[in-house]
Amino acid sequence: MMNKRKNNCGFTLLELVISVSVLVILTGVTAPVFTKYIEKAREQRYITEAKSVCQAAQLYVIDSEMNGTPISQEMLSRVLCEIEVSSKSHVLYPYLTRRATMNAEIKWIFITNSRLTGITYQVKDYEISVKTTGEVKIVNKEKPNTPASAGTVKGGNGTHPETIQETE
Repeated sequence: MMNKRKNNCGFTLLELVISVSVLVILTGVTAPVFTKYIEKAREQRYITEAKSVCQAAQLYVIDSEMNGTPISQEMLSRVLCEIEVSSKSHVLYPYLTRRATMNAEIKWIFITNSRLTGITYQVKDYEISVKTTGEVKIVNKEKPNTPASAGTVKGGNGTHPETIQETE
């Protein structure tokens, strides 16, 4: 009598279909979670970048005053807000420790009692307000349900349009 031995070396088609469908379901469940993590990491990077730009602007103002060239509100608005921050010709370029994101720019500067008190930094779909007190507010313009929390501000009379005088 011949002893027939069945040699099962592979998978059946049914086992392969079930394995692939389980992987597809797991991928579908975990993909949104990873997307949220990536978005949060991007927000944190932009916030850190905005804080660095705010500190660089403060250093620029301090250096200018130390060199004996006080900067008016109009001049400060002009030099900080006219070109993108990542440009090598921007006045803050020497003060930044690393390059800013391409097309990022300072949209507004906040001035109280002739002192720079904060900036609004725009990068991609985000608008980040950074105050010298450490307060940070971020608005994602892509998501309309994100509330924009802003303080009471008024336009600076006769100043550059990007300059905002804070009311106290």
